[in-house]
Amino acid sequence: MVLVSIVPFRPRRILFLAAAFSALSIATCFADSLLVTAKKTPYDHQMARIQPVLNTPTSLHHSVLPLPLVNQWIGELRAIPYSYSMEWKTPKEIAHAPTADCKGKAVALYQRMREMVRIICVW
Repeated sequence: MVLVSIVPFRPRRILFLAAAFSALSIATCFADSLLVTAKKTPYDHQMARIQPVLNTPTSLHHSVLPLPLVNQWIGELRAIPYSYSMEWKTPKEIAHAPTADCKGKAVALYQRMREMVRIICVW
């Protein structure tokens, strides 16, 4: 026969567990101040090629692109055969290359969408 004794928690243990739980839940709100900002990353060299596309000035007016048009662009980019590239390709390189990867296709789509928004906003 095995006897099991359940010893009730002492009030100190309960207080300690409650304090630890509340301290841990409060500590997550200070996570932003604990993060370290980096001046450079290993990807900076790769991203330098597409920075002009990503840093194009934005217009203050927001417009809605027609979804069928965006779907057409996605279909055109998906039709380009896939080939992995270590470096990011510019949209101009994607337009003239026989193959492209997801990174290049995404940047090309981004550029098309930004250009169309600029055209719509001018109207």
